[in-house]
Amino acid sequence: MKKSHDMFRTVLACLLTAAILLIPQDVWAAGASSADPFASLREKTLDAYLQGRRIAYVISGLGALSIGVGAFFGRFKWSTFFALMGGLFMISIFEQIVHWLGVTSTPFSPSGSNR
Repeated sequence: MKKSHDMFRTVLACLLTAAILLIPQDVWAAGASSADPFASLREKTLDAYLQGRRIAYVISGLGALSIGVGAFFGRFKWSTFFALMGGLFMISIFEQIVHWLGVTSTPFSPSGSNR
């Protein structure tokens, strides 16, 4: 048993070392063709955030409808309601929190979605 754990740790250490050594090659693969190698990463992250926020709002709307149906049939739980509303509040206020922390170079606009 001890031998398999040692072998697992050795393989994991080798894979981690190889990954750390290979990361800079992938990051700088764009070369000098673009001034900012992370521009596409920022754009894709912003797009994923905006699309994910839309999906979260749709799921929250369905959750609110299901809580309403549950309340109609007498199966209403306040803990579920507060969890849904708290999660939706955190998703909605994320941009303002980032702006309040003083991060000025963020692509998020304080008034909502910029797309």
